[in-house]
Amino acid sequence: MVLVACLRAALLSSLGVWLLCACESPGTAARAQQSLPGPVPALSARTAASVPPAAPATVASELATSQPVSGPPLEKPLPDTCTDPRAVLAVRKNHDRSGRILVQQALLANPKFKVVPDKAQQPFEIDCYETIYGTKNFSRKYPGDPMFSEAIVARCAAAETCNQLARVFLGAFPEERVELVCGIPPKTTGGFSRVAELAPAKLMLPDTNAPLDAYCARARACLAHEAQPLGLGVGCVKLERTVLKKCATQATCSAVAACIKPEPK
Repeated sequence: MVLVACLRAALLSSLGVWLLCACESPGTAARAQQSLPGPVPALSARTAASVPPAAPATVASELATSQPVSGPPLEKPLPDTCTDPRAVLAVRKNHDRSGRILVQQALLANPKFKVVPDKAQQPFEIDCYETIYGTKNFSRKYPGDPMFSEAIVARCAAAETCNQLARVFLGAFPEERVELVCGIPPKTTGGFSRVAELAPAKLMLPDTNAPLDAYCARARACLAHEAQPLGLGVGCVKLERTVLKKCATQATCSAVAACIKPEPK
C-alpha cells in the first residue's frame, strides 16, 4: 500500500509539471533553454550571425588623441580684442583647386580645429568659405585664361584660433602666404560660397583613388604635425609615387611620418 501511494504521488507531480510547461509561452521556453548550462549548437549559430562585429577604431577617433604642433612665428598675429578673426589660407586662380586640398589635409592632421557648417561660435571652431580675391579680368586673353583668383578663408570664433591655425598651416606649407585679418579681408572683391571639400562631412583622408596632390598634402601636413623635417618640397618630388601613396594613406600622422622618414633621398 505504501508503494502504491508513492507511485500515485509521483504520477500526480509529473502531471502537474507537464501542465505547467504546456501553459508557458514559446518565448518563455526558449529563455529556459538558453539558461541551461552547456552549448546549444543551433541557437548559438543563429545568435552569432545576428550580432554585428565590433566596429574598428575610426580614423577620426585615432587622430583626435593627437595635438597640433606649433608652427613658425607670425609676423602680425591677431590681437585678442579682434571680434571677427579670419585667416586667408590659400589663394589660387579660379579652376585651380589645389589650395582646397592643402587646407583640407592640414585640418585633418590637426583635429584640434573643429570645422562647423555655420558660423564658428567656440574656441578652435572654424567655418570655411571661398571668395573672389584681388582684381578681376573682364575678358580672357586666351581660352581658359583665369579671370580672377579665389581665396579660402577660415572664420574663427576666437583670435587665437586663427593664429594657431595660421601657424599650423604655414608649418606644413611654408611656401604659402597667410593673411590674418579682423573682419572681411580687404582684397575680397566678390561674394562667398562654401567649399565642398571643407564641409565637415567631406573632410576625409586620401584613398587609393585620390590625386597625387592629396597624397603630398597629407604627407607634408603629417610631417609638420609630428615635428619631422619636411624634406619633400612642393609636389613631394623627392619621394617615389608608390611610396608616397603607401605612406599617405596610413590612418594616423605618426604612421605616415614613420613610413616616410627613411624614404626621402
